[in-house]
Amino acid sequence: MADGIEASSSSSIILSNNIVHSGTSCLSCINLKSELQRVQDDLKTAQFIIELLQKEVSSTSEQEFSRNYIHRKECGECDTDDWRQVRVSQATKKRVNLSPITDYCVPIANRYAVLNNLQESLNHFPKSVSPTPKTTSGKKKSLGVRKHTNLLIGDSHARGISERLTSHLGSSYQCTGYVKPNADLNIITSTASSAVKNLDKNDVVIMYGGAMDIARDNTASGLRSIRKFVQKCMHTNVLILNAHERFDLLATSCVNKEVVHYNRKMSKLIKCFDYAQVVKVDLQREQFTAHGMHVNRQGKDVTARCLVSAIRSIFIYRQCDSPIILKLGEDQQDRGSDILGFWTLSIVLVFKITKTRRFQWSSD
Repeated sequence: MADGIEASSSSSIILSNNIVHSGTSCLSCINLKSELQRVQDDLKTAQFIIELLQKEVSSTSEQEFSRNYIHRKECGECDTDDWRQVRVSQATKKRVNLSPITDYCVPIANRYAVLNNLQESLNHFPKSVSPTPKTTSGKKKSLGVRKHTNLLIGDSHARGISERLTSHLGSSYQCTGYVKPNADLNIITSTASSAVKNLDKNDVVIMYGGAMDIARDNTASGLRSIRKFVQKCMHTNVLILNAHERFDLLATSCVNKEVVHYNRKMSKLIKCFDYAQVVKVDLQREQFTAHGMHVNRQGKDVTARCLVSAIRSIFIYRQCDSPIILKLGEDQQDRGSDILGFWTLSIVLVFKITKTRRFQWSSD
């Protein structure tokens, strides 16, 4: 390779000299001369790099040879370059001389001698043996706390409310929902009467309906169904949701006016029952779907939060039923006795005055 480089460089030098001696001084000759000079410089640089690489390779090979020689010398090998052939022999397997299997008989005789001199009598045995009491191992079954059951019944507006109640209330409450789309209050209450029988004061019944009764102008029948249903639920707690305004109709429409009358009459009806109450949920237009009749997810979340607060208030109020007795001081006790004496005296005087007047009227 180096010979080729030298030949090319000598030829380039001869070519350049011929060009110079020819005496031509045109522009193309000058450019050719500069190009040849640049190629000559590149070839010199490549030759110098090749020489450096050859020196480096030779130095590394010498170092490697010396290292191997030192290693072989330390290991005690011979200085000659002869290679020693290593024979790979398969490891001999140890053969175990197995003795032939003889017939082995299992002994069936008793190795203990029979006690011929043993004398037993039935008199030594006890007449009655008392049974040992059975001991049960393991942990006793702990009685779990009963969960509060929330039963939701309603029309299509109640869809998805029970799942939200479960997520908000936690594991101490069990929520179940029964949805009947396009059903009036009479059908909803009649089908849910059988499911309400197993509930008690630790449970809550939630009713969410009335849209179909209002749309059909049958609110009187719907209110009667609500009254009958609430009367049957005296053994549990009842929550009734108010009817919502319909945004698919005008605010001045007869249906929206009937919604207002229905909510007012229902609140008056439920006031007579101390175990029932009306949950008022005020929803805006943004909390309804595009057509404006049904409630969207945001509106159902608001409804679920209102129901959660109402359910918790029922059981919190029940825990605080015991009255709080305040200890009165001496001044307050004296003041109370004075007020009680004043009212007693006034009642006696009024009784005497009325009695004398009746006597005078009877004498006249």
